[in-house]
Order: sequence, then structure tokens, then C-alpha cells
Amino acid sequence: MADKDAVAKYLKTSTIAYKADVPESIDFNRPPSYILKDLFRDKELVYRKTVHGPDLFRTVNIDIVYNKCPHFKDFIDDLLKVT
Repeated sequence: MADKDAVAKYLKTSTIAYKADVPESIDFNRPPSYILKDLFRDKELVYRKTVHGPDLFRTVNIDIVYNKCPHFKDFIDDLLKVT
């Protein structure tokens, strides 16, 4: 959910509305998949994680996610240390 532009482009809309200045601060009782379900429903679509997730993942700018998500950044940095 860090790359709002990628999600908007995927849904063929100019903007999407959800509040998450720091994506990792999203309420774990309402994870990103729930937000995606709502965004898809707004476009009269049904979100299926196993179908749409991989496509969305391919459209995301990994640099945006890396810079906005400290936990993701730490994960990638740890992976790079062991390679």
C-alpha cells in the first residue's frame, strides 16, 4: 500500500483514498488486503488476493516501498547482507 500511484493505475483511476502516511502503521485489524477489497468494491470489482496480488506486486515501484516502509527496508537490507 506504499505505492498509491501503482494501485490507482491498476484500478484505472486518478487517485485512491485511504489514510496511511506510514504504510506500516496500518491497523493490523484492517490489513492492506481489506483496504484493497474496499478499493476494488468502489470500482465494482471483487479483489482476489491470489489473482490480483501478484499483478499489483509487479506494478509497485520497489524504491517507493523501500523508502516508505522501515520494516521492509530492514528486511531487504538483511537479505542483501547475506548475499
